[in-house]
Amino acid sequence: MPSEPTPPSRARGFFAGLGQSLAHAGRTLVERLIPRRGQPESPDVATGHVLLLLAGWAGFMALSLAGFGWYTAARVKLSSPSQDVHVLPAPRLQVDPAADYDRLTDMQAKRLSSYAWADRTQGRVQIPVERAMEILVGQGAGAFAPLAAAAPDDARSRAVRAATGLKEGVR
Repeated sequence: MPSEPTPPSRARGFFAGLGQSLAHAGRTLVERLIPRRGQPESPDVATGHVLLLLAGWAGFMALSLAGFGWYTAARVKLSSPSQDVHVLPAPRLQVDPAADYDRLTDMQAKRLSSYAWADRTQGRVQIPVERAMEILVGQGAGAFAPLAAAAPDDARSRAVRAATGLKEGVR
């Protein structure tokens, strides 16, 4: 009496049959794709298959873009940050931010359009922007020529002269 095959031998038979089927399918595919020697290649192009492939691709792209548009319309909030900010969240450190901004811009405009001392000890003044532009235009082509080197009268050189006992102008 033949005994029933054990589960491992049953599995071996399954995999052997699967291997034979795959080998046969591979041989058939190779025979279709690679012509035998001596046989000319067919000049026909399966335009129906190519057009079907292109139509499928176009349909896939159209559905993908429509789905993406639907998703973004449903899930993504499309507004700029400036539209969302009406009043900044706490802590609000200014009582009236608009008035503070107006004061700041007025102060900056006044500073840019008035005369003042920038450094009184060195004789530097601040002049209005309009006047500075008039001066530059008046200088013509030489307005942006390199400046002459300043005299070497800085704190370091004065300290060196004082330490070595040299007088001003003597080397």
